[in-house]
Amino acid sequence: MIDASVFEKRAQSFFTSMRDLVTLGGRDWNAASPDYRSAVGLLAVHSAISFSDFLMVLSTGATNAGAHDDASDELRAAMKSRRIECGPISKLDRLLGQKHHFAYSPRSIKPAEVHNAVIHAQSFAAWALEAANKLREGW
Repeated sequence: MIDASVFEKRAQSFFTSMRDLVTLGGRDWNAASPDYRSAVGLLAVHSAISFSDFLMVLSTGATNAGAHDDASDELRAAMKSRRIECGPISKLDRLLGQKHHFAYSPRSIKPAEVHNAVIHAQSFAAWALEAANKLREGW
C-alpha cells in the first residue's frame, strides 16, 4: 500500500520552498532576481504534480501511471468518479504546460510567467487540500 502522506509532505515541501523563494526574491515580479525565476517556476510545477499524486493515492491507491502530461486527465477522471469538482485541475494543466519552459527553454523567463505559476500553484494547492479532506471523509 502506498502511503499518501509521503506525497502530501513532498507537495508541501515544494510549495513551502516556492513560497520562501518568492519572499527571498521580493514580491515585485519585475524587480525580482532572474536567478530565482526558474526555481520558483519549477517548484510551482512540482508542488502541483505532488499534490496530484497525493490525491491519486487517496482516491485510487496509486500515483499517476504515465507521464506527467497525463496527470491532469487521470486526476480529473479520479475526482469525477468521486463527484469532486474538477475545475481547478486546469491550474495543473497550465503548470504542466510551463514545465519545459522553466527547466529547459533558451528563452528568458518573464516575471509575469513566474507570477502566474505561483498563483496557479496556490490555487491548485488550496483545492487539493480541500479535495483531500473530502476524500478522507469518504467521498
